[in-house]
Amino acid sequence: MMRKGKIIKLKDHRRERMQPGWDLSLSPEQKKSERKYIFRRKMRDARNKAIIAVCAVALAGILGHNLYTSPWPIITTLKHWGARPNCDMARLFGLAPAVRGQPGYYLSHDRDRDGISCEPFPRR
Repeated sequence: MMRKGKIIKLKDHRRERMQPGWDLSLSPEQKKSERKYIFRRKMRDARNKAIIAVCAVALAGILGHNLYTSPWPIITTLKHWGARPNCDMARLFGLAPAVRGQPGYYLSHDRDRDGISCEPFPRR
């Protein structure tokens, strides 16, 4: 399809597609095919946006519920979540060393399993 000397190609590269609203001499079958293509593209975009919105709402609900049910204040809970990757992050947030039950304690940070995580040196 040409308009003002430019050829429009889409990702499929198998055939050229016209842009919506272009008045070119197409057969009825080609017009129907173009309408179907445009409709499917719009539906796909709408479906993708809906999936993203549902995921965002679900994530917000889960995070909100965890913040609401946490035994610690919100800021401390967020620091506890931030300390999850390793002891360096726990130290960065000021939660290391931590005793079992305190914010910043994770079993993966407790090397010798004595109930104190991110110790500066191992006990002997």
